[in-house]
Amino acid sequence: SNLPEPLGTVMPAEATAGIPAGVLQPIASYNEGMLAMLASGHLCQYQYTDAQRDAFQEGYSIGINDSMVLLGTTIAMCAFCLTLLVPSLYLPIREVLQPWAIARVKAEHDWLIWLQKYHHPAVEYVFQLIGLQCGIGFYITALPFLFWIGEMRLARQLTLFMATCVYVGNALKDTICSPRPDWTKGVIHRTAEDGDGEYGIPSTHTINTIALWAYLVHHVNYYGVDGVTRHPQGHYLYENLGENMVTVTLLGVVVWCTIVAYSRLYLGMHSPIDVVSGVFVAGFLMVFWVSCEDFLDAWMTQGWMVPLLQFLFNVALVFAYPKPQRKTPSYTFAVYFLGSSSGVCAGVWCSYNRFHSPEGIARTHAARGSLFSTSGILWSARRFVVGIVIVLIAREITNRLAKLFVPWVARVTGVMSSDHDAITYQISKQHAQAKKTDTPVDTDDLPKIIGYNSNTGVRVLTYTAVGWSVSQLCPHVFELLGI
Repeated sequence: SNLPEPLGTVMPAEATAGIPAGVLQPIASYNEGMLAMLASGHLCQYQYTDAQRDAFQEGYSIGINDSMVLLGTTIAMCAFCLTLLVPSLYLPIREVLQPWAIARVKAEHDWLIWLQKYHHPAVEYVFQLIGLQCGIGFYITALPFLFWIGEMRLARQLTLFMATCVYVGNALKDTICSPRPDWTKGVIHRTAEDGDGEYGIPSTHTINTIALWAYLVHHVNYYGVDGVTRHPQGHYLYENLGENMVTVTLLGVVVWCTIVAYSRLYLGMHSPIDVVSGVFVAGFLMVFWVSCEDFLDAWMTQGWMVPLLQFLFNVALVFAYPKPQRKTPSYTFAVYFLGSSSGVCAGVWCSYNRFHSPEGIARTHAARGSLFSTSGILWSARRFVVGIVIVLIAREITNRLAKLFVPWVARVTGVMSSDHDAITYQISKQHAQAKKTDTPVDTDDLPKIIGYNSNTGVRVLTYTAVGWSVSQLCPHVFELLGI
């Protein structure tokens, strides 16, 4: 009978003024459970119904989860600020992990040669197709399609999640700088991919594949096929498919991810340590994302100054990216996704009530009908064709404007910059010409790389426009065209 009152009854409104909502959420969740018990009259008698016990446990779990999210966010921001203040922080990590990674790649060399003895042209062709469909180009095409068919919540969460996976995976590659398998000593390179341009550990194909399919299963299990109504216990698959079908589905996902991971070994693109590390990184990122996805979604849709803050955050991530021992395309891949995620956040935030809210999603689903019906397929195809055209036009216009805007900003602010990509191309071209004519190259005549790469700013702005056009411009055009 001496149990404490619900906290809300002893905390007047003026006492909670200025306290962030995330801090009050655990208290509110606790209140819900406690008030439910008080209303029933069983609290003092220690007699709880199943519904009351479930309400209390759910409120307690939500409070603990929100507290962990706040703690994790604080730790992540501290680590992020430390990285910005000490840009060379990755160097000690490289000094520790690189020798170990190189030793593992050498130790697994003979095993990889043995594995590649068992091959078939058809299998090789299929694995090459899998490699293409699990690359960056696949996600840049598939994620916009999810927006356009009305799966707004899944699309925006998956865009941010895959951007996180791409950035973390490629940043780890350029931090450790572990080599690919040695193709000059027996390992066969069975694909047209230019794998020599990137480092090996971890396998980003493995990370992205596991993260994608694991999150899809998680999303359907919690939000069902409509992608709006949340199932608190996450039992949608069991309730609608049955235990046997869920087992088959999960087994299918595991088999597919295993095939993708094995294909990287079969094609000679990775050593086993690259694939294993990719599995662990994907698992860590999945656990992290699932624990804070609701918090991030609430911030992205209803936060304060989201487009500006997200853009500045992503620009900071661009500067915090580790510098590899040689130039690789990994950094460019990360920039593409960071820019796209900024644009998506801006588009979702600006047009949430109209297109991305539960009501907006319901309207889109009503216009679409069943996705797998003839009318649904034609409806989706029309949107995809029109959307791709709009995105390509937006990308081209923004790219041309950014090439004028970024150098101008650099001149006005006094920041030294140059087009590193164009200069590198000119230098390589002059060297090739000199080798062809057997004449020496005068280094004084070669163009010089100065300051920051202006193309990085151009790419960030270009793909920010791409993300915005996918999430806001295209839905507006679809509405105008009646498709």
